[in-house]
Amino acid sequence: MIAAAEGYLSSADSGINEEFYSCFNVEAKASKLLQVRALHRLLEWRYHKQPWPSIPVTSANLIDHLLTRINQASGLYQMFGKLVDIIIIGHNHSHQYLEEVPVGIIPELKTETGRDIKNGFITLTFEYGKEFSGKGKDTLGPENYNHTAKTAHRSGNIHPIIRYYKNFIKSKKDEASIPPANKEHHVLEDFLTDWSVYNHHGHYINLFIQSILQTDLRHFYVKSCFELSMTFKTLPTSCDRTVIERSKLKT
Repeated sequence: MIAAAEGYLSSADSGINEEFYSCFNVEAKASKLLQVRALHRLLEWRYHKQPWPSIPVTSANLIDHLLTRINQASGLYQMFGKLVDIIIIGHNHSHQYLEEVPVGIIPELKTETGRDIKNGFITLTFEYGKEFSGKGKDTLGPENYNHTAKTAHRSGNIHPIIRYYKNFIKSKKDEASIPPANKEHHVLEDFLTDWSVYNHHGHYINLFIQSILQTDLRHFYVKSCFELSMTFKTLPTSCDRTVIERSKLKT
C-alpha cells in the first residue's frame, strides 16, 4: 500500500505535486503510516466526495481539545512543521477541527479536502526554533530553558505554535512551510514535553483564543452564571442559558 501511495504521489498527472510528497519525506515507519492515512483521506474526497474527517468543537471546549491534542498528537510531533491541525471557525461558537492535514494543501483546502473556510481559521503545529540545527547548537542545553511565556517565541527546542488567519490564504511559493499568520502564539517549550499544567501553558492559550474569538472562555458554575444573567444580556459561552432559566423557575 505504501508503494502504491508513493507511486501515486510521483505521478505527473495525479494533481498532488512533488512539494506535497517532499513534506512527507521521512523514513520513520510511523511517519509512513501518517503518509498513507493523509493520502487516503485526500483520495476519499477526490474520488468519493467524502470530506476530510472533522470533529465538532464549541468555543467553550476548544481550549480543552487543544490541550489534549498538544499533549497526545504524535503525528504533529513526529512530522513537525509538516502536518497541521486546522480549526475552521464557524458561526454561533461552533467550529470544525481537522487533524493532521499536510501543510502544503492549506491554500487548496476546499479543493483537496472538501472543507471550506469562510470565517478564518486557527492552526496548531509543532516546530523547532529558527536555526535550531547546526554547529554549536544544542536544543537540550540548559541555556535554552530559561524562557518564560513572554519569550516563548525564542524557544529553540520543539514546541507547539498556534496561529490565526483572518481569511483564506492563497497559494505561496514555499508549499512545504506554514504561511505567515495574522496572530501567532508560541507555547513555552518543555523539556519533558508535558504541556498539561494549565497555569504554565493553558492559561496563555486561553487568553490567545479569547482574543481571536472575542468571547469569554472562562468556566463558570451555574450559580455564577445565574448571577451574571441578572445583569448582562450576553453570557460567557460556558453558561448554558437553558440551565439558568430552570434555576430561575426553581427560585
